[in-house]
Amino acid sequence: MDSIEIKLSIGLDPSLCSLVQEGFNTLHRANCADKTALDRIEQTLQQILLKENIMSQELDALIAEVTRNTTVEKSALAAIQGLSAKLTEAGNDPVKLAKLRADLAANDDELAAAVTANTPVATPPKA
Repeated sequence: MDSIEIKLSIGLDPSLCSLVQEGFNTLHRANCADKTALDRIEQTLQQILLKENIMSQELDALIAEVTRNTTVEKSALAAIQGLSAKLTEAGNDPVKLAKLRADLAANDDELAAAVTANTPVATPPKA
């Protein structure tokens, strides 16, 4: 008996796709006349595809956020290590220490604005 070839527009897990294909072929071979059963199966498949698409988008957003956080953390680490190196280099020399202090003071406003802009507002816990 012929089989029905299902074309899925959204990338579905191959094992799930195979299972869905097998189910449709079984119904076709059984000459299932109950259109409502096929409609329910199609609706369920569409729900699965929609949920998979949503999960994929959420995973992409999570990956992007992890990447952004990693980049920010590495930048902060580099800045801290750079400051440590500058302090070591300045040693006890008052002129070098004064220049370092002036350089740091010049960056205070920019750093404060960046921290404020990138710090989420804390929401109070629900009682």
